Amino acid sequence: MNQKVLIFGLITAGALLITGCAAKKTTADECSGLTVSYEKDVQPILFNNCAKGCHSEKNKAGGIDLSTFENVKAISSESRFMGAIRHLAGFDAMPMKAPKLSDSSIRVIQCWIKNGTAQ
Repeated sequence: MNQKVLIFGLITAGALLITGCAAKKTTADECSGLTVSYEKDVQPILFNNCAKGCHSEKNKAGGIDLSTFENVKAISSESRFMGAIRHLAGFDAMPMKAPKLSDSSIRVIQCWIKNGTAQ
């Protein structure tokens, strides 16, 4: 009986470890074949969570304006952009004083960047 419990525990721990690691990073395979556009997919996420308030043309919190495609494309190449969105250590978690974006929203933004930041 103890051996069955140990085997079950090891299998469960392994599955959790694999699942946890897979959720942390969007791979190229997850983005291949996925067409993500700024206007249709990325802009609504950023507008509703970032550009509508803190990072607008008028506010520019931290000197960042996310209200236009050109501005978002320019900052998307900086590590602080995804570092903040993903809540990575060493970056100011964004959106500030709000829940982290959903994993699916983060994936959309990451794939948009990985696939070349198309408008």
